[in-house]
Amino acid sequence: MIMENIFSSGEKQQIADVLANKDDRAALQKQILEKHPEDCLLAVKLNIPGPIKNNSRLKSLFEKGIDQLEKELKLSNFKIIAVKSWDKGTGCENFYLIKNTAANVKKTAVSFEDKNDLGRLFDADVLTNKKGIISSLSRKQLKQNGRKCLICQRPAKKCARSRRHTIKELQDRISEIYEESFQ
Repeated sequence: MIMENIFSSGEKQQIADVLANKDDRAALQKQILEKHPEDCLLAVKLNIPGPIKNNSRLKSLFEKGIDQLEKELKLSNFKIIAVKSWDKGTGCENFYLIKNTAANVKKTAVSFEDKNDLGRLFDADVLTNKKGIISSLSRKQLKQNGRKCLICQRPAKKCARSRRHTIKELQDRISEIYEESFQ
């Protein structure tokens, strides 16, 4: 069977687009947490290499993963106060304001990210506002293992830093995950 390249369509993003979106995300996160300092924020997006960050297939992957995540959040009995969603050229993102501890939410986020290949495409950050300082809770702080590379299972950060795998190799693997998710 010939695998479909899910990156054959979509609006190419420039570094400036990605950086502007990062600034917009940080501003939104700050705004939400300033209004709700007692709660935590779960910010979820896909980790997509290369200039195509969004199209109908990537949106389908995002929605399928979000369905899985929301089921896990319900199973954990988290009280979700608000949800904001973005669908931009730079990708889809969801922001969940949750009434619970950051550690509990991060444990659920890590479980979601590590559960299967689809979850591994996601980046789920948990942020808090402690006395006006917005910070993100890391896996390391919870003594959780770091993320594994989609291709070789080495630490993902090391592969990314050394550019061990080409964008095409990573996109091909993501296309495989798409095929597996929608068989």
